Amino acid sequence: MRGFVFEYPAVETGTASDDWLARRKGHIVLIATGRLHAQAAGVDPLRLKLTHAGVTLLTGTRHLRVTTYVRFKPAGKQRAQQAAGAFTLR
Repeated sequence: MRGFVFEYPAVETGTASDDWLARRKGHIVLIATGRLHAQAAGVDPLRLKLTHAGVTLLTGTRHLRVTTYVRFKPAGKQRAQQAAGAFTLR
């Protein structure tokens, strides 16, 4: 597996991005990243691609605590919206 696909509910036209981070030996490592350009409001697939560090970290791991940072930048001059969360991959 080289990535994940999620349905992202875009409220309006804009760009959504998502970064997944995890700790490894005391360091924060980027394990996956993805971007979506929404042409209109609606549900679109957001594809996350695993980084080389992500593939290495997930190989042989039974569970992994992941922190996610999601940003949405609407078209035009509006400010970007940001959110963060954490979950465990099993």
